[in-house]
Amino acid sequence: MLGSGLISHRPGLVKVLQVTGIAFSVALLCGLVVSYMIYRLAKAEESQQLEKLYEIVEIPLLGDDKEFLEDDGQDASSHLPPEKEKELGKFISSVIKTKRKESILKKKLKGKQTFSNNKIIQMEDL
Repeated sequence: MLGSGLISHRPGLVKVLQVTGIAFSVALLCGLVVSYMIYRLAKAEESQQLEKLYEIVEIPLLGDDKEFLEDDGQDASSHLPPEKEKELGKFISSVIKTKRKESILKKKLKGKQTFSNNKIIQMEDL
C-alpha cells in the first residue's frame, strides 16, 4: 500500500488518501476529455461557419472592382482581433479567387458547349 510504511499507525488515513488520489485522477481525466470535446465542437462550429461564409460570399465582377472597394468602408471584420482579421482576410481572398476560377470555368464550358452545338447544327444542315 502507498504510504502504509510512513503512516502505519493510521490505516484509515491511508485509505482516505488512496481514494482521494484515485478520485482526483478520475476527475482530472474527465476534465481533459470534456475540454477536448468542447475544443472539437468549437472547431466544427468554426468550419461550419466558414462553409456558410463561403457559400454566401459573392464575388464582384471584374468591372465592378471600384464599386466593391468603395463599399468596403463599413467592414464587419474591423471588430476582430488582428490575428483573426488576417486569417479572415486570407480566407475571403481565397474564396474570391476560387469563385472567380469557377466562374471562368463555367464560361469556358458554356462557350465550348455553344461551339459544339453550333457545329452539330451546321453539320445537320449539310
